[in-house]
Amino acid sequence: MGHFAQETVVTGVTPLWARPDSRFLTRGAVEEGGAYRGSETALAARSRQTALVRVPDGAQ
Repeated sequence: MGHFAQETVVTGVTPLWARPDSRFLTRGAVEEGGAYRGSETALAARSRQTALVRVPDGAQ
């Protein structure tokens, strides 16, 4: 398993907090572009593609 440095990624806007209806699953803030900031596990996903989580249709 690779090592991930603690990073703060700021895309020029204030990070958006994940809402219950969000398709992003995180305990931290979800930033524009799918980058994670402040997540405990970080989901080992610095990659913006792998950071996205599919939600079954009909899920609220």
